[in-house]
Amino acid sequence: MRRLVSLVFVFALAVMFVSTGTAAKAERPVLRVGYTEVRDYISKDEDGCFRGFIYDYLEAVSTYLGYTFEYVSVETPSEAIGMMMRGEIDIVAALPDIKNPPSFITLSPRAIIYAPIGVVTRGGMSFEPGKPLRIGYAEQLYDRQEIINGLNYYGQKQNVDYELVPYPMPNEMVVAYKLGGLDGYIDATIFNKGSEPMIAHLFTYRFSSSIRTDNPELQEAFERAEGELLLVNPRLREQLYAKYFNDGTPLLLTAEEKAYIEENPVITAAMTPGQKPYTYFENGAAKGIVGEVAGLVSNYLGVRFDIREPKTRQELLELFKNDEIDVVIDCYTDYNWARTNDALLSFPYLRVSYVPVMRKGNAMPKKPVVACARGFFYTHEYVEKHYDATQRIYFSTIPECLAAVNDGKADVAFVNSITVQYELEQGNYMNLYTNGSEVFSNMMSFAVKRNADPRLIRVLDKAVNHLGEARIDEIVTRYVFEVNRERSLRAYIVQNPWKVLAIVTLALLAFTYYKQRMAKEKYKLAYRNHKTGLPNIRWFEDNAPKVVEQHAEDHAAGRLFVMVLSTQRIDLLKASLDKETVARGIRELIDRVRGKNPWMLVDGISSELTHFYVLGRIEDGLGLRDMAERFARDAALLHGKGYNVHMEYYFGLCEIPTDKMPEINVLMNNADTAQQEAKERGDYIGIYDEKLQQKRFRQKEIERLMQKAIEHEEFQIWLQPKYDIRTRKIIGAEALARWQSPELGFVMPGLFISLFEKNGFIVEFDYYMLDHVCRLQRRRIDEGRPIVPFSVNQSGLHIREPGYLDRLRATIAPYDLPPGSIDLEITETAFVDFDTQEGRANSSAIIAGLKEMGFTVSMDDFCTGYSSIAMLQHLDMDVMKIDRAMLLASEASKRGQKIIKQVVALGQDLNMLVLCEGVETKEQEAFLLDNGCYYAQGFLFGKPMPAEDYFAFADAM
Repeated sequence: MRRLVSLVFVFALAVMFVSTGTAAKAERPVLRVGYTEVRDYISKDEDGCFRGFIYDYLEAVSTYLGYTFEYVSVETPSEAIGMMMRGEIDIVAALPDIKNPPSFITLSPRAIIYAPIGVVTRGGMSFEPGKPLRIGYAEQLYDRQEIINGLNYYGQKQNVDYELVPYPMPNEMVVAYKLGGLDGYIDATIFNKGSEPMIAHLFTYRFSSSIRTDNPELQEAFERAEGELLLVNPRLREQLYAKYFNDGTPLLLTAEEKAYIEENPVITAAMTPGQKPYTYFENGAAKGIVGEVAGLVSNYLGVRFDIREPKTRQELLELFKNDEIDVVIDCYTDYNWARTNDALLSFPYLRVSYVPVMRKGNAMPKKPVVACARGFFYTHEYVEKHYDATQRIYFSTIPECLAAVNDGKADVAFVNSITVQYELEQGNYMNLYTNGSEVFSNMMSFAVKRNADPRLIRVLDKAVNHLGEARIDEIVTRYVFEVNRERSLRAYIVQNPWKVLAIVTLALLAFTYYKQRMAKEKYKLAYRNHKTGLPNIRWFEDNAPKVVEQHAEDHAAGRLFVMVLSTQRIDLLKASLDKETVARGIRELIDRVRGKNPWMLVDGISSELTHFYVLGRIEDGLGLRDMAERFARDAALLHGKGYNVHMEYYFGLCEIPTDKMPEINVLMNNADTAQQEAKERGDYIGIYDEKLQQKRFRQKEIERLMQKAIEHEEFQIWLQPKYDIRTRKIIGAEALARWQSPELGFVMPGLFISLFEKNGFIVEFDYYMLDHVCRLQRRRIDEGRPIVPFSVNQSGLHIREPGYLDRLRATIAPYDLPPGSIDLEITETAFVDFDTQEGRANSSAIIAGLKEMGFTVSMDDFCTGYSSIAMLQHLDMDVMKIDRAMLLASEASKRGQKIIKQVVALGQDLNMLVLCEGVETKEQEAFLLDNGCYYAQGFLFGKPMPAEDYFAFADAM
């Protein structure tokens, strides 16, 4: 008993210890951090994961602080300050080091980051003579004189090129900007969300985390954690800069720098030859990694580099010394060298590493002879400092050094790693190898003479920064890949003789075997479905005409037909059963149906098992529909070991004309058309007849004439007004199309829009509509008439169209319309892959791009699909258009009325304009008004009308 009590006591202690330990782990304190979401600084992706410079820095601090940070997104720094004042957050992620911060805030003494402060303008407006920009700034954050000094640097004069407008708080300034009272404002890159570009960087500010003044314990702990973190890793900020800001900076040139470019459209330069693929010349043109970098810099600046081709490095240095060139493109980033040679260096753009190159089978002596290239920095800095004069043999070029080692005149040479890799892979020096060990490295810069125009080194520095590390890395990686890809056959054979012999022997054996198999497989590959072994479509197309000839009597009597059938159950089977089981089941099903139906003369199945074509003979006393129903009955059950599936089919049938035998493809297409027509009307059997033939003929005519209609501007713009139910004033109009065709007459959109959607022509049609609507808006503006937004529909095909945003931008550019003039209506069904992370990211990027161009965006036909709520969560749309079907449903039930009420409230809570379409009665208007929906579109107020009639209608109101 005593032992039992002891065990229970020990067990209780263990449970207490475990639970206490667990509680201790779970009780890590939490601090709320307010942040403004900006890419590369701190942002949250679709999966809820954070990334960015500030996020990484703060997470590292939290490790040493012993707290967990909970991040709270805010729109502006001002909002964060207000939340801190109310005690809703504990820390603001980053604020500028302003002179007079609010009394309740204490900034950390250590900077997280230094970020540029610049000018943000509407749509990238630039400074133009005679058009001074109104630029706002927050007095609380930025010093007026600093702003003026920065703008002076860009050559802009106060009250001539710009007018500075002070605001006590940043949020007041931003509101004024959005309302059009300002052309631009002063902002920090750390707060700029990228929707408006910066046209000038004026100065940099120090940004630090801030903590409430009344929490000195947290201030002390935070400062101590930052200090310890930076003591352990002093290079943390440098590492984060490299991680997040390696893709270049904006190329913002001052007026003086732009003048230098205009004065010097051609800059003479030189580059070291003979280091392929690093630096080399081809037909006098600079090539290789350095040559490509020079080409990018040239494009960025809008100048042309006239690059000379010296024979040696020594000759290049002589050209520079004698002022025969302006720039050395591949100069070593060594300021002692620059002093000695009276030069100035740009920021470095490329790291070059050097490796030893030795001769195969040659043991390295204690005092090796080194082949050295004259005039190269690494020769002076590494070779001459590690090997005495008796060990050095000098040559003029790198190839001469490699040849000396290859021929046994020297034991080793040191060459940049990319050139070594290229030369060895090409088999140019069969006796050489490298162990790949880096012995020396240096950075590369552009060099100019110290007495050169100071603007030259500044524009080169800005161009190098604009390049970015990521772009340089991509160039280097591509050239390294090309080295491996272009490996010469000669080098491979010499380096791998036995392997080559084995490959050739095996290739000959394989070729012989392949020829023998080809004859056997050719027929099967050409005429059999490889999954089921059943005849394929090609077999059907080749054999059906022959079978028709064999049944000439049935053909003449009108008893032959072509049938196509398909089933959606194939996708279900593929998802639930393995491929072999599905293929076996379908093969057995077809064999069984053939055995019961001798009227099936020849058949073929598609490669994906989705379509099955039959050439059949109508049995006595039956019709085409009877034949389809018989097949459906006999093929109703697909079964096998462990499964039974009831099959449902869609049929299309086309009788073969008796007067002639059309091409088999024509008959198959007719059957396809009949099947599609049946699906559209909700039937499962379709028969190609004269009515369907006329419909198809009309569709073909539309397709034949649609391009001409675009070119001859036959599509007319009709407009249906949108209005405010309360005031009965027009607030916008939807652009609709009517086709006045010389050949077809007046065509309503119901006859061509759906066809355009199917054949893809809707893409070109949408651009046509947008262009003409922009033209109408431009005319209204030029006439001095009031304008309201015009809505233009956008097909879902645009969402997956390559270059959609670029083409859209090019379409609207000639009209220079103010933001908000055009509203793009996009249905939720356009985002077919919205349920994937990639689809959501792509959709969000497209909507953001549209709004950046000045469009407003409407979600059309709201709640007719399945993704409306998810899209509201992720897509920043401006207008919610409630579909007419919802309005009609509200008339039929109280449940429908409640749904509309909640939908309206949801849209308004998301700051969306909520509009209902299809309003035709006063009762519907009153219902919408009672439920808070103030905007409508429908026949009650105005039907669609030609543009000129609409303008008369609008001007009369």
